[in-house]
Amino acid sequence: MRKTIVYGTIAAMAIACAQPAFASSSAEDTAAADAALDSSFADEGELERVDSLDLETALSRAINDSDNLALLELKYEALGQKQKDLEKTADDLEEAEPPNYALPGSAGSILSDPDYQIPEDATPDQLLWLGPVVENNAITNGLMQGMIGMIEGMNGLIASQRNQAEVAAKQMENNRANTELDQAEAKEGIALQMTGQYIQLLGERKQIELLEDYIEVLEGDVAKAEALQQAGMASADDIEQLQRQIAAQKDSLKTVSNNYQLGLVQLSFDLGIAYNPDVSLEPVEFTVPAAADRTDTETILAGSFELKRLYNNINQAEWEKDHTDTSTSYGDSYLQTSVELAEKQADQAKTDLRKAIESLYTEADNAYSSYAAAARVLEEQRRDYEKMKLRYEYGLISAHDLNDFAFQVQQYETKAEIARLQAFMLSRQIEAMERGFIQS
Repeated sequence: MRKTIVYGTIAAMAIACAQPAFASSSAEDTAAADAALDSSFADEGELERVDSLDLETALSRAINDSDNLALLELKYEALGQKQKDLEKTADDLEEAEPPNYALPGSAGSILSDPDYQIPEDATPDQLLWLGPVVENNAITNGLMQGMIGMIEGMNGLIASQRNQAEVAAKQMENNRANTELDQAEAKEGIALQMTGQYIQLLGERKQIELLEDYIEVLEGDVAKAEALQQAGMASADDIEQLQRQIAAQKDSLKTVSNNYQLGLVQLSFDLGIAYNPDVSLEPVEFTVPAAADRTDTETILAGSFELKRLYNNINQAEWEKDHTDTSTSYGDSYLQTSVELAEKQADQAKTDLRKAIESLYTEADNAYSSYAAAARVLEEQRRDYEKMKLRYEYGLISAHDLNDFAFQVQQYETKAEIARLQAFMLSRQIEAMERGFIQS
């Protein structure tokens, strides 16, 4: 529990440090329920307009301008400063040295003590002071024993405080190491999230193009049906059915277009650029492999950010078990249990991560196979289209029929492209996994 509180406190410190200082001691500067804030406070400034965007530029902007990474950086610095503060506190807590001296407590010890320089032939009259001195020394020795007890008690308290500061400093060191892992993991996570957004937009754009072309085909079918109706070869019902299809496709087009624009708004917000509904998104270059080139599972686990954090936590728990001063057996049992708990968590994580690794490789292989199948069918359709063009040139089919077949080829092209984009996304997930970011 103490670790969680410290971790949360440092995170809060980092967030607080990242906020601009707008507070003022003047009551006139406080926000009121019935008055709007000054527009300068809400103004984000002028955003850059971008007319063309590619994936790598988007990734660079997302990572370099990420507020999450900035907060993690502040947290990392704050933990380092707190660690140094605790280490200095531990060094400054010095124990006092108890006095190792007692006054002679009896007449015989006084007479034999060379510090008193009492002659051997001293007469009783000359030794009348001996009684009061013995009594005074006894009282003084009692006071000194009390002081020694107080000093030893204070030394015990100081030793306990120093140990607490040392343990806290070690916790800061461990949290700082884990925060460094968080930073690296956050970069991979942000890159994957941005890649997913970009790929989804590319897929939606392909769907928009396909729907637009399909509506044109249907409108051509309506014109053909109307011509056939005039010749008595088509009914009004045929035309109505086609018009219904056009209306349904236009509704679908509107939905996909709205989603695409919403995605562009989100992308612009994430990248800190001005929203441009006509921005051109460059395609991604990617050749889909036949199968995933698998890395050994143990190697991937050894580089996992999550497993590294758990490894650090085990070492921290073991260090605290060996270096924490406890006054009861319950404290020792707690520290031992903490070690065992950290080890169990690591064992469970290994099992979960192994499943995630195998699942991602399998999913990628399936996506690569799906693309290969879509590409094969597309190639077959393209060959058939070439045959259809020859039939058209010989007058065996109409231009309308040729256009219909051309649209079918476009449908297969869209399916193959979406399959390629899905394969590309999974390949990026594998690359991130092999760099330590495993989504379990």
